Amino acid sequence: MSKSIVFRLLLLVLLSAALINCSGDEEVKEIIRPVRYQQVHLSGGDYSRTFTGVSKAGDERNLSFRVAGRIIQIPVMLGQKVKKGQFIAAVDDSDARLSYQQALAAEYNAKVQVQTAKSNLDRNRDLYENNNVSLSVYETAKSQYASAKSNYETSKKNTTLKKRELGYYKLYAPISGVIASDPVNESEIVQAGQTIALLNSEGDIKISVGIPERFIASIKEGQEVSITFSFMPDKIFDGYVKEVSYVIDPEASTFPVEVLLLKPGKDLRPGMSANVLFNFSAGDKEQQFIVPSNTVGEDSDGNFVFTIEPLENDLATVHKKKVKIGNLTNDGIQILTGITDGDYVVTSGIDKISDGMKVKFLK
Repeated sequence: MSKSIVFRLLLLVLLSAALINCSGDEEVKEIIRPVRYQQVHLSGGDYSRTFTGVSKAGDERNLSFRVAGRIIQIPVMLGQKVKKGQFIAAVDDSDARLSYQQALAAEYNAKVQVQTAKSNLDRNRDLYENNNVSLSVYETAKSQYASAKSNYETSKKNTTLKKRELGYYKLYAPISGVIASDPVNESEIVQAGQTIALLNSEGDIKISVGIPERFIASIKEGQEVSITFSFMPDKIFDGYVKEVSYVIDPEASTFPVEVLLLKPGKDLRPGMSANVLFNFSAGDKEQQFIVPSNTVGEDSDGNFVFTIEPLENDLATVHKKKVKIGNLTNDGIQILTGITDGDYVVTSGIDKISDGMKVKFLK
């Protein structure tokens, strides 16, 4: 065999190997398509939903001073139980006491001025009645007495104000409870309104829950609920809705709802994770699933949707599920069978995915 033929055969073998390697690389590379999704729930009829929340004290008070100053006393400690009216903290009131003393002195001087003006008025009244002074002198005495009396009344009010302001420099517990936070120490300079301590009431426990907008209209004050806690999931507590916020929380995109426990027990503390079960009713309406119209596809076997099984890092695996559809409504298509409550379904790009494919979530 000639050298040229051998060279050509060798070249052909190398090219074939290169093509095989390239083809193998393409097969290894996985295409991950992005999809949008939503969680589906039954609507209509009687149904229930569980939302997570965090326990809080039934009554929470942020204690603060009405004036700025330097902390000179703060005898309470974190976790300490206090009674209503118990001393909590004090700031330096030396300037306020000086102002009060000055107000007392001004009030005393004003009182002396009233007494002097009154004596002068009485004397000039007698002189005027005996035609010994003119009317203008008598009128001047009356005016001086009225002015002195007015100044005295103003001084008394100022003294009362300064005395009341002395109370702003000491802090007392407005309710009985437990010190849940004490962020400041003695000798620190605090501003008016700055939290000195957080006081939680004992006994009452409430749960703060974030409710999605689609359910908030069905939640009313006084509505009964069931509560469980993560550390004792088998025990169910009864409670009721105490407050429903009218304004959405912009950070959580949910409406804050407060639930009060009827008999919380001694084991519960603020800050515990809780699950709150709400029961909803829609009269005689039958329960059904409603999904966007572009969620449902159709092939030779009938209608289908893709559900997703979450993985990690916003990745998921899609599963093709055959469904039976109902009527087309203003909100979407009715799904009669094929999916379950809480399933996540793909809402866009179903024509570009297949059963078992790995996809990426679009936020």
